[in-house]
Amino acid sequence: MVIGLIGCVSPVKAAEVFLFDVHGLYGGRNIWITKDRTIHVQKVYFENNIDYKLKEALYKWQLTEPQFNELNDLIREADLKNLKMVKRLGVPDETYHLLYVRENAQEDEQNDYVIFKWADDRNSRFDKVYSFLIMISNSTKFFQPYQTGYYAHKYPAVAKEFPTLKKMLKDSE
Repeated sequence: MVIGLIGCVSPVKAAEVFLFDVHGLYGGRNIWITKDRTIHVQKVYFENNIDYKLKEALYKWQLTEPQFNELNDLIREADLKNLKMVKRLGVPDETYHLLYVRENAQEDEQNDYVIFKWADDRNSRFDKVYSFLIMISNSTKFFQPYQTGYYAHKYPAVAKEFPTLKKMLKDSE
């Protein structure tokens, strides 16, 4: 948080948020919310048991101002920037959640941070934000996807927009 000149607390706003939540064996979803309140959801799933290839459907719509504000309130209350997660090895086939946040709308990496959490771990601060993102992404049932096809393991639009995430994805190759 930033303390204002007259002692008022000026809340830090998350300008952009991205959740990686896809497991290569089971599917899942990636959620990207931009500073103009646009939400992109990439749902990854098995369509049938014939070809065993993951498919994807991409959706896009605008969050309402109250939804965007609620997300920001949850992020601020969770103090995600200072959240310390337990470091451990994963259990076989365990998935993880990777939450990327850019505070304010500045394009520098000092306002970016990443939280990595194994799915079997519990952390109430992280879980509140995660649950809200999943709930919002369930709105895809009200929209038609703008693109479908086989799952692309990298979501290229993300790497272009987030410098820290671009570096992290490059380092993981």
